[in-house]
Amino acid sequence: LRADYVMANPPFNDSDWRGDLLKDDRRWKYGTPPAGNANFAWVQHFIHHLAPTGQAGFVLANGSMSSNQSGEGEIRKNIVEADLVDCMVALPGQLFYSTQIPVCLWFLTRDKKNNRFRDRRGSVLFIDARKMGTLIDRVHRELTTEDIKKIADTYHKWRGDKSVKGKYADVPGFCKSATLAEIREHGHILTPGRYVGAEEIEDDVNASLRVHKEWDFDNWNGGTYSHAVYLTIPDSIYLPLIDRKDDIEKKLCSDLEKFNNCPNEHIGAVFLEVDTPSDQHWRENSGLLHPKTKIVSKDIENKIWEQGKFRVFLSHKSEDKVQVGMLRDRLRIWGIHAFVAHEDIEPTAEWQKTIENALATMDSFVALMTDKFHDSNWTDQEVGYAMGSGVPIIAVNLGINPYGFIGKYQAIKSNWEKVENDIVSQLKRVVSIPDFIHAMKESTSDVSCKNLARYLTCLPDLSEREIDRIIDAYNTNAALLDCCDFNGTNQHDKNGSLHSILQKHTRREIIQEMSKKMRALPLPQPSAKSQPYQPEMDEVPF
Repeated sequence: LRADYVMANPPFNDSDWRGDLLKDDRRWKYGTPPAGNANFAWVQHFIHHLAPTGQAGFVLANGSMSSNQSGEGEIRKNIVEADLVDCMVALPGQLFYSTQIPVCLWFLTRDKKNNRFRDRRGSVLFIDARKMGTLIDRVHRELTTEDIKKIADTYHKWRGDKSVKGKYADVPGFCKSATLAEIREHGHILTPGRYVGAEEIEDDVNASLRVHKEWDFDNWNGGTYSHAVYLTIPDSIYLPLIDRKDDIEKKLCSDLEKFNNCPNEHIGAVFLEVDTPSDQHWRENSGLLHPKTKIVSKDIENKIWEQGKFRVFLSHKSEDKVQVGMLRDRLRIWGIHAFVAHEDIEPTAEWQKTIENALATMDSFVALMTDKFHDSNWTDQEVGYAMGSGVPIIAVNLGINPYGFIGKYQAIKSNWEKVENDIVSQLKRVVSIPDFIHAMKESTSDVSCKNLARYLTCLPDLSEREIDRIIDAYNTNAALLDCCDFNGTNQHDKNGSLHSILQKHTRREIIQEMSKKMRALPLPQPSAKSQPYQPEMDEVPF
């Protein structure tokens, strides 16, 4: 196969790709990839299948741009020296739901001198888009249509695409067209931040202006009046300029005089003055007072919450801690990490500090309002903190209606059996496949298996890899194999078995054997007549 275009999102840093079996593969023209990381196996796989004028674009982990481990730096150097790299784009973190790490885009081309675009031999475009995108919640970022257009237009202008208006120009802090010589100086590292330089900063100065008319008078030639201009600027701008103040005032005066067309009048002087702050909140703004919002370090956050999970603080009475603990475990299936604060009459300082840190970093707050919820020393304080922080608040009536300030929220009337579904529906969550598979592996009793089976009909769209992992977790757990709700022997709900559910998510045939274990058959291959590509006999896929 020789492709004109390759577009891919391969697995990042894959260590289980059978690299030891492929050491002599003919695709490794630029160096043998390390057995512990498939990044440059994928890169060379794409290059191998490019047509003479082919182009490739793919996503990789940021480490691929700078790693020198296990020969990766040498492979990257050889690819750069072969003049295959056309453009590198550094993207912001938090773009994926499965990981928060930042990633990069590689654009490769076999022929930089083809007639479609300008001759780009010996040069590479670097784009640093790490500051782009908009946070849609605490942990997820999206690139807007304008962001994508800016990146795409920059690349298309640089390579000379006539369909895009305007000419390319380097923009400090964003993009830079670098030569191979410059890349060699950086040790063939392809991180855009090394090349684009510092961003130019423009300050919009909200200066107040006053004019002292007839500041001076000269009676020569019938009399000439000069006026003085006073510019009052913030101290944050005035103080760094104080050593050059006289020169700046003279330059401003000279520049203003260029616009003067009034006979016998001119600008005699410009004076810079510092603004006296009238802000009534200057103490808070000075940074000398503690901010109202508690600042929690990343290390402490990670000790309280699981990374990548939606954070929910469950406020409750200590008498309900058993039920709340079970609710916390059920919410995990939905990708929710629930913080359960047990009531203590005399809590330790460390426990109180942990509760405060959890409240300061939560994504949502749930008040489980059972009888005497109001009697707790802590629940009302937790509610007050949540209302002040502005996070979504869910009040659940498990015996009493909301009261006081939280009374403005419409309560969900629920019970312990369905409170999980009520919370999930309010938060609009879907089942987290990694957590579901983890729960499959951990279910060891018939009760836990039956509880887990309730989520089978709630599974979102599954990839083929996720289906294989679910089948593997099922086949290796004796409790699931014996559970009628999983194995399909439940006479009342055969359509809700694991086999029937998985079959709806794939075109592969799912076989359930007499032992109740399952296996997925490969997809049927197209006929030789219609098959567009036959793998080369000596090529081993990974």
